[in-house]
Amino acid sequence: YLPLDDLRQFGVDPEATLAGRPSGRFRDLLRYEVERARTFYASAAEGIPALSRTGQVATLASARLYSKILDRIEENDYDVFERRAMVDRREKILEVPSIVGEFFALQARPLRSKL
Repeated sequence: YLPLDDLRQFGVDPEATLAGRPSGRFRDLLRYEVERARTFYASAAEGIPALSRTGQVATLASARLYSKILDRIEENDYDVFERRAMVDRREKILEVPSIVGEFFALQARPLRSKL
């Protein structure tokens, strides 16, 4: 999903992009969207303690793995048409201890007062 306003801002033709032939400043657009996503992830992290424990684990795992996909997009120089930005099963498994550690660290934190 790429917002049409953002496509226009970077001079990217939506139809050409859908056809796999991005135009305009497509790499700049993706760089912008990657940074925007990271900002959203950071902001959303504040709400994780309010979730159920199951929701916390799922959200921590999703945030970590989707962030790694953003890393891959950058590593591939924003070329999302020739190389798929993905995290393979092995990498996902290797992230589990860190995600579990983050979950337990979250449980150890005192709840913040709403006052």
